[in-house]
Amino acid sequence: MNKSERAVIGLLQSIALKMPTYKLYATLGSSVAGRDACAGSYRTLWRKNLELAGFKALGTGAFGIAVSSPCLEGKVVKIVPGEDCWVHYARVCFARKEELERNCPGISAYLLNVQYLETFSGCTIGLIEQLGSTLNEWQQLNPLTMQEEKALTERHWSLRYGLSGSMSKHEEYRKEYNIGKALRGFAPPGAGADLHGNNIMLRSDGQWVITDPWS
Repeated sequence: MNKSERAVIGLLQSIALKMPTYKLYATLGSSVAGRDACAGSYRTLWRKNLELAGFKALGTGAFGIAVSSPCLEGKVVKIVPGEDCWVHYARVCFARKEELERNCPGISAYLLNVQYLETFSGCTIGLIEQLGSTLNEWQQLNPLTMQEEKALTERHWSLRYGLSGSMSKHEEYRKEYNIGKALRGFAPPGAGADLHGNNIMLRSDGQWVITDPWS
């Protein structure tokens, strides 16, 4: 990390120290619905503190929030309270990408670039590459012919088949199937494949990037 990125991470750590820990906060919910509501309100509290500190919120997931800063060029920060499947995936991308590439050449291009990852005061802070649109958004913005739509769907489903362990029906996308299959072995215990079109994003060169494969 450069000096500016280290300063951003330091600021985020100081914000995290002022936040109630998610573990304590989540005890307010005694049911699944209650815990989900707590996660949402906790994320809202994080967002408020981040915006007060000058960060711009880019999007939110079930638990986490992604933010940008003028000090971060081509990168964003994702903050996830507690522990979820994205944190597990980010750890795989951060620490085990070379292992995956040895076992499945070409897979690293599909994996998220994670340049920093740390669990701090009950939250995981990740410095990741800034991506473009999701696959779903790209499809909406780019009208396709029936043939192009069919090819895109088959490529997407080949990744999903490999990740879930289903039999692939599209031999021409065996590479994508093998990428999903290789990643399947790194899934967290009890997690299921969740590779819908909002969990694939595109780099500026059009390369697909798997951003959150499990739930």
